[in-house]
Amino acid sequence: MGQKDRAARKSKKGDKKEERGRGRKRKKKGRKERKETKKGTKKGDTH
Repeated sequence: MGQKDRAARKSKKGDKKEERGRGRKRKKKGRKERKETKKGTKKGDTH
């Protein structure tokens, strides 16, 4: 469902370059957070 919403927003706005950049940044952050949760060491040290 999330992917469909993103595609709809891109087509409506028409600013493809900006939307692509923002999407990539968000995806990268999500991946990093998931990796940290799997390891459990980084999040444990920060809190």
